[in-house]
Amino acid sequence: MKAKPIIFSTEMVQAILEVRKSQTRRMNGLKKINEYPNDWVFEDFDFTGNFIFYNKSGDKISIKPPYEASDVLWVRETFVEFETWNELEQIFSYHYKADFYDYTLKYRPSIYMPKEACRLFLKIKNIRIERLNDISETDAIAEGVEKIADYGTTGYKLYTEPDAAYSDIDAVYSFESLWESIKGKKSWSSNPWVWVIDFEQCKKPKNF
Repeated sequence: MKAKPIIFSTEMVQAILEVRKSQTRRMNGLKKINEYPNDWVFEDFDFTGNFIFYNKSGDKISIKPPYEASDVLWVRETFVEFETWNELEQIFSYHYKADFYDYTLKYRPSIYMPKEACRLFLKIKNIRIERLNDISETDAIAEGVEKIADYGTTGYKLYTEPDAAYSDIDAVYSFESLWESIKGKKSWSSNPWVWVIDFEQCKKPKNF
């Protein structure tokens, strides 16, 4: 088991805190096959657990997943650090944007959050590979998309138009808009290969 950092947006941290999110999709280490994702097919695993792909030309590539089952992810999120002193020592405390937004504070990007500020730990249950557009409705819901109205299988948030109140947005389309709000236009239509990571919240690891 290893503890590794992972960045989540403020909305996704909120989804984790609300126990709506138990899955994430990442592209770490997949740049080579995602140059031409349609050319590659996932074949099998090698004896070390790497994922083996082959293309139409018969070329093969072995890719090591960025995480393994049982690894613990420590979440980096947007934060503010406060520094105070008592008579003996310097004391640091932290406020997180995901809890509530305070416009008077100067938030620091999640990439700069130190380990000492971490409050969320996620234990990986499983990791697999698939094309982005193959996400199922169940998995889209597990990605933490927010339901803003009760319309059965629709009523989910459109992240590219966050102030809109459409009633016909299903979970998959909601996730598509979430992906594009983070990765940019055409990032969905390019249909890259992604790691699908299932996780559950856990306690802070020993010796962290």
